[in-house]
Amino acid sequence: MNLGEAAKKVLQSKAKELKEIFKLYNDPKRKEPTLTEVTGPVEANLEVLATISTANIGAHKQYLFDKVKELYANGITLRQIARITNLDRKTVARYVSVEKLEKRQSRNSTNLESFINYLLSEENHGKTYRELHNTIVQMGFNGKYTQFCHKMNEVYNMPGLSRMKYKAQVVVAKTWSPTKLSLMLYRESKHLKEDDKEFLELLFEKLPQIKQLEQLIKDFKQLFLIKKEGMLQKWIQEASTSECGLKNFAKNLLRDYEAVNNAVVRTVSNGQVEGQVNRIKNIKRKMYGRAGFQLLRKMILAKSA
Repeated sequence: MNLGEAAKKVLQSKAKELKEIFKLYNDPKRKEPTLTEVTGPVEANLEVLATISTANIGAHKQYLFDKVKELYANGITLRQIARITNLDRKTVARYVSVEKLEKRQSRNSTNLESFINYLLSEENHGKTYRELHNTIVQMGFNGKYTQFCHKMNEVYNMPGLSRMKYKAQVVVAKTWSPTKLSLMLYRESKHLKEDDKEFLELLFEKLPQIKQLEQLIKDFKQLFLIKKEGMLQKWIQEASTSECGLKNFAKNLLRDYEAVNNAVVRTVSNGQVEGQVNRIKNIKRKMYGRAGFQLLRKMILAKSA
């Protein structure tokens, strides 16, 4: 395992924390939609909503799923959601069709019917879904916010009711995968985009151990530029005592310390040898791996001439 893979593994272990940081990064720029028009009667009997459990999934995927559900609950079309989240329209439609991002379990109903008259009363015109949900929860509503949004959308789609009109500022959902984040930690700040820098600042603020991880990654890169004896040992000691998740990587370096240290302090490189090995593999692959030694030797010498 190289340092990039080790950093990626550390970030994957922080999936839950990353999900919350994604929300913090995007939420301050997003405004709640406001209800501006409600007219007509409504039926009291509503269809039961399904509640589906969620298993452990990646923070990046779960955040996009939640974003799709929220945008759809706010009245945004599937085409617009696909453009905002950079997802395929079929994926968006599938996300919209389910309540949670996992297998179906038992279906449970909510008691939203008891609050319909109150929700449609004149005094609640202009209030956001979040405000309405918080109010009826205190009054005894037993459903979740997402369920509430879906049921309210169904109510206003019933015959005799006009479609809700929203004033909403749509913000593109911005997330980073563990692979992308590991590359960002490796690169110098001057080579990063502004939004990448902004997110890293928030990430370092909420997870100081990731800041420590970034520093160790960049220090490791400097070892091969400084080429000073003893620097590798010092780096391994720092990584071994850190809380950023590189202890196993440092332990593996000690197992092959002499070879790694030679790569750090010496100016010579085995890059030419590795390049020739890859060249031989490519030549053999072109012959579908069926070349004997003599034929392979002739092919290599012929291409070298």
